[in-house]
Amino acid sequence: MTHSPTLLMTDPRFFQIKGGANPHTRNKNDSLKKVDPVNALSQWTRYVDQLEDCGIAVHVVDSAPELTGMVFAANAGFFDHRKSETRVFYRSNFTAQHRRSESIAFENFMTRFGFPCGSLDESLCFEGEADAFPIDDAHSQFVFTHGFRSDLKVASWIQGFHEKVEVFELQDPRFYHGDCLICSLGDSILAWEAGLEKGSRARLENISNVIWLTDSDASAFIANSFYVKKNGERFLFSPTLIRDDLKAEIEERGIHVIRVDISEFFTKGGGGPKCMVFNLDAPPPTKNEEILSFRSASRYASWTSRI
Repeated sequence: MTHSPTLLMTDPRFFQIKGGANPHTRNKNDSLKKVDPVNALSQWTRYVDQLEDCGIAVHVVDSAPELTGMVFAANAGFFDHRKSETRVFYRSNFTAQHRRSESIAFENFMTRFGFPCGSLDESLCFEGEADAFPIDDAHSQFVFTHGFRSDLKVASWIQGFHEKVEVFELQDPRFYHGDCLICSLGDSILAWEAGLEKGSRARLENISNVIWLTDSDASAFIANSFYVKKNGERFLFSPTLIRDDLKAEIEERGIHVIRVDISEFFTKGGGGPKCMVFNLDAPPPTKNEEILSFRSASRYASWTSRI
């Protein structure tokens, strides 16, 4: 059975740099960068339009003035069994104190959307699908990364849900989540070796076909592209700085590469196309009128009518 992929994104109107937890958020004099809210909203809206133009449904979770980093929805949490209609959502346990309230907002949304929710040991830091994600279309092979935002002990918890989980330690503070260094292309991956522990190259090549990225690709956050498959068609939403020859190489594999300009979020917040989406895949079926009403009200078109 086919379905339209469903994504969750966050209202970007309150995006600001508050904590400065990663190097992208600070100027050379160590002061915090300032966000242009008009440009941020314009870029975010254009990105959503590009997604929906490809037949991908987008729902929007409301943010709040104090939840300034919530726009990076990949941090929302983690689904246990990705292909199951009864899969459970586990909210993230953020490393940064000022982001921890985001978890409650995401969990409340998921409950109202119709997903059962569980909880991870609060003593463990874990930033969701930014550090734990599938690298194939079947969701049979997962990667878990640790070193900056997620604790190594979380790996055994992830392995309780998925038989094949490869664990990597991150080495470069500019790339503080695994999805900044590794990107699924369904039957292959994009990866930047230098940001991962020694020996990662052979291990990655053992589990997938790899297109190795250059240092300049990594700096442009090309590994933070967002891959999605819809009814047999494959799409990669990539930062605008993707090289023409790399774009052509990916397109030779039958993937439509779509350039996305979200520089306001990347250059000031350190997040690219993948960081800004959380994949709901196919929401579980329901006849509950309250849930159906909430799903309808949270659709992007409904959200735009309210702002």
